[in-house]
Amino acid sequence: MKRFAWILPIIVLGSLWGLVEILPISIPIMIAAGVLFLTLGRRMVNVPGTSMAMGLVVCLLKTYAINFHLCNLSGILSVAVSFDVLASLVWRQDVRTLPAAAVRGALTCALALPLFVGAVLAFRHPYWVAGGWARIVDYAVRDILPALLLSLVVAPLGLIVARRLTEPQRVPRWVVPIFSAGAVVFAWLAATVRFVERVL
Repeated sequence: MKRFAWILPIIVLGSLWGLVEILPISIPIMIAAGVLFLTLGRRMVNVPGTSMAMGLVVCLLKTYAINFHLCNLSGILSVAVSFDVLASLVWRQDVRTLPAAAVRGALTCALALPLFVGAVLAFRHPYWVAGGWARIVDYAVRDILPALLLSLVVAPLGLIVARRLTEPQRVPRWVVPIFSAGAVVFAWLAATVRFVERVL
């Protein structure tokens, strides 16, 4: 795949994941949505680093919409980095079976936990430092465990959707470009609404 062809899935899927991140929904659903979009993206562009690039798009959109929050950005990047590490090192070949996708999705959540905790403690985030290990254990049980279980379902779903999108005979050629442009515009318009609400 030519390099310029990597950009579109990264921007589109990163923007859609970012849209989920600015909605008033629970952390497990946000994490599971990240796993869904990362699985979709890696099936469409199986290149190391693209998952982290998607995470950066999400961080950019969320920072624009809601302002900079180290805790939120650490969470997004920990999921993106974990997925990229697993997809690039453990599963070097594209994961094409649904059980393997489910396992990779769940392991992404498991690996993201120590990365996230390490980041917020390294930067001395007051909320996490003050809460100590009790807060970290509570976060693991209340948020990461449900996200892990959800990822067992959404990762295979992402693989199924990606298969349909990458098989031209199933999707008319004009659908993907129109959907892609519409999704990006909608996500960034929603972020702009949140930005205006914040500054006003």
